[in-house]
Amino acid sequence: ILSKLVELFVVDDFRERDYLKAILHRLYSRLLDSRTFIRCHIQLTLENAAYDTPEFHHAGVASLLQVMCAIVNGYAIPIRQDHVAFLSSALIPLHRVRHLGLILKPLQACMITYLEKEASLAETVLLGMFKYWPRIDSAKEALMLDELREILMYTNQSVVKRIAPQIFSHIGECMCSESSVVAEK
Repeated sequence: ILSKLVELFVVDDFRERDYLKAILHRLYSRLLDSRTFIRCHIQLTLENAAYDTPEFHHAGVASLLQVMCAIVNGYAIPIRQDHVAFLSSALIPLHRVRHLGLILKPLQACMITYLEKEASLAETVLLGMFKYWPRIDSAKEALMLDELREILMYTNQSVVKRIAPQIFSHIGECMCSESSVVAEK
């Protein structure tokens, strides 16, 4: 039943998705033994979305990300390794989707919630973003520049110093972009 509940997030009606979000979050908070199963199924759904499988539904992914943001907010500190693996295998690869703008706000909120819990994950997040950095889609590149700015606000100076060459390399490429929107950002 729980797996079917996660699969229902592909519906077009936002009211149904809102009810599903509330139900899934309530079940997650009450069914302690099923939390791992719920997270694994959400992870599988987000991984499928990251690789643009046919059942990918932008609004459903955005709703699942909102649920995940609430779940991540409840994580104990330090964050367990399986939660870090979720970040690396399910959330960061979502930056590669073609229609990033439709899911960016809840995705960014999820990433920032992780960083608020454990700032040491900033390097993982930034290097993951650079891995999926767009090369020809200037609209997506502008969105990711905005996200980069937000993520850097939650990043320690020591992490920034460690990966400064990669950061400045991407910023330099953006400054030389043929797109005026990207170059100005």
